[in-house]
Amino acid sequence: MYDSAMAYPVTLIPGDGIGPELAEATRRVLDASGVAFEWEVVDAGEGVMARYGTPLPDHVLESIRRNRVALKGPITTPVGEGFRSVNVALRQALGLYANVRPGRSIPGIVTRYTNVDLVIVRENTEDLYAGIEHRVGPDAAESIKIITRAASERIARYAFEYAVANGRSKVTAVHKANPTALILSGVLMLRHLGEPAAAQRVEDALVAVIGEGRAVTYDLGGSAGTSDMADAIVERLAGRPAPIS
Repeated sequence: MYDSAMAYPVTLIPGDGIGPELAEATRRVLDASGVAFEWEVVDAGEGVMARYGTPLPDHVLESIRRNRVALKGPITTPVGEGFRSVNVALRQALGLYANVRPGRSIPGIVTRYTNVDLVIVRENTEDLYAGIEHRVGPDAAESIKIITRAASERIARYAFEYAVANGRSKVTAVHKANPTALILSGVLMLRHLGEPAAAQRVEDALVAVIGEGRAVTYDLGGSAGTSDMADAIVERLAGRPAPIS
């Protein structure tokens, strides 16, 4: 049973771009879960380069090592130039060798396949990841940069064409980004902390909001902003579903 007098220390890295808004939405949802947190907010990424000379300052790693739990928003990784990927650096510095990604069908989201429930485990620190950092020569690095850029362009073009084909004039921007992925990361964090009941409450509230389809972001067929979707989930957690407008 959860001791309400205890608060879990958690390092929160908001990230950049849409990251801070997603992180804030997720924090509000987790704070409404019934579990108390002591959030230690630290910044990493391009925005701290001028001040610290690195996108991953030592105090960020020190915070994570001290708290032993961290939640991170999206951080920009320049393709082939700029600075080393913060994500890769975190994995290698902390020995995060496995990327565990659950994936399952959620009512209200139309997908090609139904009744999907799987977990993908991806190796994080060896093979290609280790090679990019340690073994790849200039020619190979240039080839990887070209391939990565081409893949990114295809993804961006597909997203744009999909939005146009489905009558979406607005896709993903600040205030419109979907917080689902980071909230579900928070669910994993709750389970890791030994709070399965709270984790299930958050997941159930999220699934209910998505299933209703009213307070969801553009990519899910709605018109709500990031904060609006978080509000709806918080209301669900409080037992007060938002009224139909």
